Amino acid sequence: MSKAGILAFLSLLCCGLVHSSSSIDLRNTQLAREGADGPPGLILEKTVFTEQFVPGCDTWTAVSRAHGMPGDQSAVQSNCRQQASAQGLLFQTEDGINQFLSRTGQPYQVSNEINKTFRLPPEYARQPLRASFKFAGKGRMEAGMVFLPGQSKKINRTSGNSGQLSVEEVVPEGAESVVVFVRLSDVGQVLLTEAEVKLIAPAVQDELEILAFPYGYLDEQFFVPEKTPIQLLFTVKRDKKKRYKDVFLHLYLPEGYRCVGFDNALELREQQGGHYKIHFTKAVNATIIDSKYCCWRMRPILLQADNPPDGQFRPLRYQLEVGGRLLQERQLQLQTSPAVVAQRTPKRFITGATQPSGGDYDAAAAEAFLKLYQATGFNALQSDKSEPLNQLLQERGILRFSNFWYIRDGYPRGREPGGRPFIGSDGEPFNRQLCPVVTYRREPYYVEKLQSELTRYVVEKIDHYTVNWEAYISDYKGCFCEVCQQEFSAWSKLPAEEVAAVWPKDVVSKYHDQWVAFRSWQHGQIVRTVQEDVAVAGKTVGRTANFVPMVSVAGFYRGSKYCLQYHPSDYLKYLPMGTVWGPYSAQAGLGKLYRYTCGLHLAHYYAVREVRRFCQENGGGQTKILGFPYGCHAFNVNTPEGVALETISNFLGGYAGSLVYWFFFDSRYWDVMAETNNLIACYEDMVLDGEPCDQLVSTTVLSEVIRPEHWQANFTSYKQYPELAEIDSPVVSQAFRQGDKMLVAAGNFWALADAFVNLQVKGLQGELVLRQPHQGTWRRASAEQLTQGITIHLPALKWDFYLIEAWQPDQDYGREITAAEINQRWDSQRQNITAALAEEDKILAACKRISSFNDFDFSEVPEIAAGGVSLRELRLEGRQALQITAPDYRIELEPARGGRVRSLTIRGQEAVCPNDELGFGVLGFWAPTRNLFTQAYRIAEITPEADHVRVVLERPDNGQGLKLVLSYQFFPDRLRETATVTNLGEVDQELLLRFHHLLGHLSRREGKDGSLRIGSGEVPIVQKHRFLQTGTATDRLLKTIINDTPVPVNGQTVEFAAPFFNYRLRFESATPLLGYYMWNHPGIVAGTFEPTYAPEPGKLKRGESRSISQEWTWY
Repeated sequence: MSKAGILAFLSLLCCGLVHSSSSIDLRNTQLAREGADGPPGLILEKTVFTEQFVPGCDTWTAVSRAHGMPGDQSAVQSNCRQQASAQGLLFQTEDGINQFLSRTGQPYQVSNEINKTFRLPPEYARQPLRASFKFAGKGRMEAGMVFLPGQSKKINRTSGNSGQLSVEEVVPEGAESVVVFVRLSDVGQVLLTEAEVKLIAPAVQDELEILAFPYGYLDEQFFVPEKTPIQLLFTVKRDKKKRYKDVFLHLYLPEGYRCVGFDNALELREQQGGHYKIHFTKAVNATIIDSKYCCWRMRPILLQADNPPDGQFRPLRYQLEVGGRLLQERQLQLQTSPAVVAQRTPKRFITGATQPSGGDYDAAAAEAFLKLYQATGFNALQSDKSEPLNQLLQERGILRFSNFWYIRDGYPRGREPGGRPFIGSDGEPFNRQLCPVVTYRREPYYVEKLQSELTRYVVEKIDHYTVNWEAYISDYKGCFCEVCQQEFSAWSKLPAEEVAAVWPKDVVSKYHDQWVAFRSWQHGQIVRTVQEDVAVAGKTVGRTANFVPMVSVAGFYRGSKYCLQYHPSDYLKYLPMGTVWGPYSAQAGLGKLYRYTCGLHLAHYYAVREVRRFCQENGGGQTKILGFPYGCHAFNVNTPEGVALETISNFLGGYAGSLVYWFFFDSRYWDVMAETNNLIACYEDMVLDGEPCDQLVSTTVLSEVIRPEHWQANFTSYKQYPELAEIDSPVVSQAFRQGDKMLVAAGNFWALADAFVNLQVKGLQGELVLRQPHQGTWRRASAEQLTQGITIHLPALKWDFYLIEAWQPDQDYGREITAAEINQRWDSQRQNITAALAEEDKILAACKRISSFNDFDFSEVPEIAAGGVSLRELRLEGRQALQITAPDYRIELEPARGGRVRSLTIRGQEAVCPNDELGFGVLGFWAPTRNLFTQAYRIAEITPEADHVRVVLERPDNGQGLKLVLSYQFFPDRLRETATVTNLGEVDQELLLRFHHLLGHLSRREGKDGSLRIGSGEVPIVQKHRFLQTGTATDRLLKTIINDTPVPVNGQTVEFAAPFFNYRLRFESATPLLGYYMWNHPGIVAGTFEPTYAPEPGKLKRGESRSISQEWTWY
């Protein structure tokens, strides 16, 4: 491989490390720090291969051999060479090795290898030993270690173009030495650049673990505003099956810092100087996640800095004590920042935070908490609150949003026995929900148990009832009770006897569209009922109170099919107010490495505009929408500048308010939100009362700037933000006119650099001033100059506002911004802008290498055949696909759509029920993320073998540092698929793999179902989601697949039969299985079959690979 090729590979690995111009560096996270050098330990050997490398007895020894070949091997070895160069150690193995065959007729396995022997002192026993190798090139690489005496061996393999390969094994008792090797074990050419052998220090395995939230897993820095209490939270990992006793949190604060308040679940037991011993048992036992850090029910501490800002960091140390034993100590670096100074608070636009944890304060702590909250300019809070905090919020006019558990996610739930339940198609109650009719007909149970509580809650605790409203949880679940049968018949005007004949099992398939519309109508009636009851309760105490459901942006764009069973057109007309969350801008976190995404916030801006347009077209023109800028939901975070930018986008986009979801941050975030709220307060009257006049304003970026292709590389669909597909600039503008004044807002959505922009404004007359009262500056220009345009400066990820009005000579407008000052700023930024654009171009080039593939060349051989199977090129929707034909079947394979089999026709009958994205054979994950990979692969290889045709598809990076390879083998009477996943990323990754299939045998036709046989047992096909478990796994891992209890089965083979097919399908796998996920519900064309493979121990380390396979036959 050339030096240029190696540099290109290293460039690709680093392309995700670009960072926006933010006050927090999200590249510096716990995950990145641990991934950079791997776990701590003792390095036994580290070799960087250069042209000076010479194999020998004191270093790595070079050897080549044919395994199992008797006699002289020199002829085979002549095909194996190693050569040291400035770039690394080059391994070359020629295809001449395939001439030497064993007695079975197969070529010998030939190793082109280096190895080294290490002595193992007795104290190394039972400790992990890891050998890691970095390489680039093509060929199958193996790394391994052999412990002596005893010959205990561990080998890992990978194939591909580049990456890192490692092998790890615990040193056995009695081992005296270990031979570590890396080898090219097939034909190929590989450049080895680095080798490392490390004895891994045993990980600290405490029964409880704690991290400061979120900074413990971010940059471990926490900025505290001077003399202003600020919340500090901790997240805990515990064994949920245990109830802990005598748990204490120890805080060791540096001089100048002190605790000034605690959540009521925490109790200060001792204090000596800066050492606080806090009873923490309730906080630990309240967490609801097993064996992972839990972000729910965290309990805050109020921290205050008494020392002035001096730019110095000072360590806060913290640790848990359990049963008298002190656990691992951690640190957080504290720095005092200037106090947040109250300027203006918006009076009309709702602005605030959502804080699902904390808020349970006594009177003194509540007062302390509100000092910073009000100084920031917030006028609303969504949180559970103690009575003292609730009273203070009401007294100070801060809007209170909250809820209780029993009315949520689309359907009220039964608090006590007695209410008619929501019935599924299997006749069983679902999710403790009430039949919809109980609510919207206000049956006695609803009135006595829920309406009364709703009234009390509104009267005593809140201004608006807001709650998570993810009604999709109940899609196709029902309700299928007799009352809903009667309601459906009356609503649809279908004869009662016809409905009864198909109720419940076949009503959805026969009357799908009517039933879906009926479900949406029922849901709308529930929303109407709750809104009416909340409003009535508010009126009893002289307040305007509303029901404010929190719904996903996924249902608020034209053409959305996401929410047909609870469509906004059926409920928006009843709502004075609602919350739309998303799209979320998660950028880094506990389990997520930072990856710069050009256009991330631009998508949010255009999604907001689409939501308002959608509401106006679907009965929600009067509905005041609140947005949820992404803060630190769960364990992922947004930047401070991103939070502020999205808040202003909500403000300008026509939303009535914006509540940051969630807001548990240090003063870096509070500072930008104080600035943002001040800006909104300055201009809210113009924005809310003025007439939009965007057509009078235009912006042209004069400095170097990104192009549409830079952000378009990150988007595969524009459904939620159609305008994003049409724009040509990252700078946007809006304008509002009121009388003889005009307000112009311009925003720079490029995260890496400032923009210098020509701002043109038409339709004005005379001498004018462009005021910026939010910062006390101004510029003067004539109407003629504005028509031609003036140059303005927009910092990265910033909105700026200009209030244009007639010039008054005697008016004191503050400090003047001159054209010369703007030019001076531009000169100072030119180099940074050029460098940022070069980084964007580098990222774009890397994305194109990953996702833009040339078609496979069929010009010389238009048909490839072997063993009675033939393969030809096929064009589907303008993209290259493959058609495979055998005597018994025909297949259409689409590499560009996740390598799916779109069609599998066996004996004239189609076995696949494809949708727009999926079909048969798509690789999926349960971990590290819960998704299916449907993006394009490149065709790497098509090979005729002795009895089949083999197709290899490759994806260099799935976006998470994983290389994916799909290998299809098409035999005359069966097909086999193997997926190999290789970790090329910077961190170890948990891996849980599956295949996804949509099979005709799992459809329901003419009232008939097929059947399943797993192993030797019959398993019924039912219209519900199930996980049929055949292997073993932890409860935590199973919960990533399904919340319901798995159904135990036994078998690595599955047979499918159906009365409407003339053949049976048979699945089997040589790879151990965990089970089979089956997603199904009434009305679906076909349920899914998703074999899920047993996870291997530990995470997938950098350079390691894992493979799964499946084989399908029919008879």
